Amino acid sequence: MIRTELQSKLDIEKWLESETKGRDMCGEYDYCAYCENEKEFPCASAYLRLESIKSRKADIRNSAKTIREKSEPVKILDKEQKSSEENVTMKIKAKSRSLTFEEKLAAADDSVKAIYNEIISALEDKRVKDRITKTCHNFTIKRQPIAKIKIMKRGLQIYFALDPNDEAYAKIPHKDAGDKKTYAKTPFVLKVSSQLSIKRAKKLISDILK
Repeated sequence: MIRTELQSKLDIEKWLESETKGRDMCGEYDYCAYCENEKEFPCASAYLRLESIKSRKADIRNSAKTIREKSEPVKILDKEQKSSEENVTMKIKAKSRSLTFEEKLAAADDSVKAIYNEIISALEDKRVKDRITKTCHNFTIKRQPIAKIKIMKRGLQIYFALDPNDEAYAKIPHKDAGDKKTYAKTPFVLKVSSQLSIKRAKKLISDILK
């Protein structure tokens, strides 16, 4: 709508409302605050200026709303939630590096610790010397390795100084780790996580200590 038409429309509306209310309505409208009488179409110019201001304010509100919607809400954590998140952070950090043997043992379930203590007791002998490294618990006799213990999630993994191909142990489930330099002298691998496997481990230990 061109200014002349808008001015005419506003003039008619203003005149009709003035007749209805019995007073001059000039200066009573919202757009009158932006009126400049010296202009050729004062009412139309003031009206358009008000609409322009309203449009800019609407754009600002919409932009602010969009920013709020895209932004993540700030989380206010209570003490319990903070403690939980700290525990998760610690676990993530722990996973980012390899735990030492002592750390694994300390974090192990009571059932795993019980198995470990039972095996340690079976290895007690005047000739046996032991040493804990970062990765395992080593046992030697006259500086010769006889066994290595590693902590697993559900039990132990024991490396014995026995021949994995010895027919005497064919009925005992085991693996051969002889291809790895670290276990070249203790290639017989036995997983210990049950009473039966504990019994088998004690049998092997008895044979080594003869």
